Amino acid sequence: MSGSPRPNILLINTHDSGRYFGCYGVTTARTPHVDRLAGDGVLFANMTAASPICSPSRGAMVTGRWPQRNGLLGLTHHGFRLNEGERHMAVLFREAGYATALFHFQHVAAKEAWADLGFDAFLARSRDDEEPVYPKMARPAPEVASAFTAYLDTRETERPFFAQINFNETHTPFDFGGVRPDRARGVTVPPWIEADADADAHFARLQGAVNALDTGVGILLDALRQNGLEENTVVLFATDHGFEGARDKWSCYEAGLGIAAIARWPAAGIAGGRRIEAPVSNVDILPTLLDLAGIAAPGALDGLSLAPALRGEAEADPERPVFAVYHNSGIRSVRTGNWKLIRNFSAEPYVEDPPATLRKRKPRHPRPPVELYNLSVDPHELHNLAAERPEMARELDRHLAGWMRAVNDPILPQ
Repeated sequence: MSGSPRPNILLINTHDSGRYFGCYGVTTARTPHVDRLAGDGVLFANMTAASPICSPSRGAMVTGRWPQRNGLLGLTHHGFRLNEGERHMAVLFREAGYATALFHFQHVAAKEAWADLGFDAFLARSRDDEEPVYPKMARPAPEVASAFTAYLDTRETERPFFAQINFNETHTPFDFGGVRPDRARGVTVPPWIEADADADAHFARLQGAVNALDTGVGILLDALRQNGLEENTVVLFATDHGFEGARDKWSCYEAGLGIAAIARWPAAGIAGGRRIEAPVSNVDILPTLLDLAGIAAPGALDGLSLAPALRGEAEADPERPVFAVYHNSGIRSVRTGNWKLIRNFSAEPYVEDPPATLRKRKPRHPRPPVELYNLSVDPHELHNLAAERPEMARELDRHLAGWMRAVNDPILPQ
C-alpha cells in the first residue's frame, strides 16, 4: 500500500436474498445494477454464510470469527449478544484512520450497545422508537442509498471512509415500501420447492423486492461514480443468507447458506467479470477487507484473506473445509470441495421431503441424524447419500467434529 492512498470501503448487505440475482442464473430476476457490478468486478460463486439466520451470519462477517467463538449464536432480538471484547470491523477501520458510517440498521448488537460498534455516524437509521412494529420502522432501499449519496456530497474529511449499507430488502413481507410483485420476465421457483400457485405468488413478490433492492444498489454505484470515487473504492456486495421459502433460510442446505458476494476495486485490478469457484465463507470477509486496505489483521480471526484470489495472484483452496451452524435447531454442517455433510443433533423441527411446499401440506418426518450430498451432481441436496457413502460421511464428520471442538461448540458435552 506504500505510495498509494488507502481505498474507501463500501460494504453493502441485504436481508434474506441468497443468490436470487440475474448474475447467479435467476433469469427472471430484474437486477441490472447487481449484474453490472458482477460484470465489472469479481463474483464468488460459492460463498456461504456462517449461519442461515441474520444475526449469527452478520456477526461472523463483522468479527471474522465463528458464531461459537464470538457468542452471537442467535438473533439479537432473542437476547443473543457478542461476547465482551469482540470487535466489529468498524472499530478496526476507525483505529486505522477511516471515517466510519453505518446506514440503516445493524442487527449484531442491542440498542444500548450501538456506540460500541465503531461507527462515527449512524445515518438513515431505522425508526425503531417511532414504529415498533416490523417492518414499519425500516426504510426502503432507495431512501437508504440516497442517504449515502448525501453523505458523499457533504462529508468534510479527506480520510478514506468505511461505509456499511444494510438494506431491509428482501426480508418478508416482500411488499415492504409499496413494492409490487414482478412477473415481467416470468417467475423462478427453485427446484427444491413445489411449483404451485402459492410458490408462484411468493416468488413473484420476492422478485419485486429484489428489483427494489437493485435500485438501491444502482444509486450507491452512481454516487461513487459521480463523486469520482469509483476507481479507488472497494465495493463488496454480500447477502446475509438464503431467502425465505422452504429448505432455505433456517436450514443448513446450500439454499439457506449460499450467499451472493461480489467485489470490485478497479485500481487494484479487482475487475473484469471474473469468478472464484472455490467454496469460501463470509467469515473471510473481514480479513479480506483488512488485507485489501493494508491493515494488519488481529491474530484471533478465524477467517482467511481472499485478497490474493481477488487480485488474481493465487487460487482459493477448493478443498478447504467450510462450516456453518444453526444453533436454534441443533444443525451443523461442513463442505469440502463438492461434498457436503449436515449433522442434525435434533430430529425437530420435522421436515417434508423435497420438493417442499410453502404451506407444509405434505407429510413431515424427523430429520435424519446425518445427511450427505455430492453437490457436483446434486446441487439442490435432494438425494441423501449418507447410507450409500459411509466412508465419505465419516471423513467429513471428522472435519466437523474437529471444528466443533476447536470452537468450543456449546452443543458438545461440557
